[in-house]
Amino acid sequence: MGLPTSLKITSFASWHFGDKAHRTGHHKNSLPIISGWCHTHSFDTIVDGRMLIIWNPRVIDLQPEDISPQVIHCRVMNKSSQLSFYVLFTYGLYSIVNRRSMWEKLLDVGQPLTLPWLILGDFNCVKSTAEKQLGVVPIWHELKDFNDCCLSLGLTDAPTTGCYYTWYSNSDSNPVWCKLDRVLLNNEWLEAGLQCSAHFNPPGCLSDHSPVAVDIGQEFVAYFISLLGTEAQTLPVDNDVFEWGPKLSSEQASELCKSVTLSEVKQAIFQICDNKAPGPDGFSACFFKRAWSVVGDQVCLAVMDFFRSGRLIRQLNHSIIALVPKSEHSPTVADYRPISCCNVIYKAITKIISDRLAHTLEQLIDRSQAAFVGGWSITDNIFLA
Repeated sequence: MGLPTSLKITSFASWHFGDKAHRTGHHKNSLPIISGWCHTHSFDTIVDGRMLIIWNPRVIDLQPEDISPQVIHCRVMNKSSQLSFYVLFTYGLYSIVNRRSMWEKLLDVGQPLTLPWLILGDFNCVKSTAEKQLGVVPIWHELKDFNDCCLSLGLTDAPTTGCYYTWYSNSDSNPVWCKLDRVLLNNEWLEAGLQCSAHFNPPGCLSDHSPVAVDIGQEFVAYFISLLGTEAQTLPVDNDVFEWGPKLSSEQASELCKSVTLSEVKQAIFQICDNKAPGPDGFSACFFKRAWSVVGDQVCLAVMDFFRSGRLIRQLNHSIIALVPKSEHSPTVADYRPISCCNVIYKAITKIISDRLAHTLEQLIDRSQAAFVGGWSITDNIFLA
């Protein structure tokens, strides 16, 4: 992020970090850094400073490899997906001559790379005359330098949303709009199939430029597609177990298949904790308990109809899949587990089934398999081993 003035530094602190920011004295203008985060900058390479990079070390590992007045080049690894790529942050100088060292630096850094590479920042120039409205027309040398660099490195613009022009002159008498900020991707990024999009907000929040938010892939979607979208390897069914394994008696089978009673439905509803998350319909178990005198008969009829007909209306079968953190600090996608929030009537149906099965599981499940049986613990098998 370009930070040419102390005003922008102060604004950035209040906008992004609020009261959590503290200051460090690496620059004559004290820097706001969020507690527990890391940072690097280009302040030692040019007067007044130009770029400050801040990142969360619990989420990514970022290693600066080259820092110059107009460029900070870094290697990044996403700690959840273990994906490694390069990111180059740029803040171009204001003249064609001074920017040529930036183009040379991009060529020096980018040509040897074999990993995906993302370049973003304020280039302080446009790639075509269509990217500037009003003001002085861009000269040919300015456009040529930029386009030659992109052509040599195989760089293309990332898909963008939001503002097309990312800079405004803030002058009513002499308004000028330019596309000075952009996000570029190399061929390796595209060949790897990595998703990336950039959204440019309106100028004026922190500066006369558009703040850009870059979304690199869909971490949660990609992670759970990999986790849940692949077919698990399973052992074939052993028919001998069904033929010679433990079986229920005819009396036990009849007990499982007998008609569901009103008292069973009510008991199932009232066994559900009041503070359990509701399903898509928004009604918790507490609601049904408090309003049982009003809705109880209808709830019982709905549940009993399912056991008679075997049909369940689609709306009752809907659920919300929520990601719940496994611990207080969950910096990676793998630290979240998916939980299905079901409707209360659906929970009542499953609870009736599980309550009936609970009386027979001990007879069917071998003692070496401790799961799913009340009073059995997996630690018993560990002690025996």
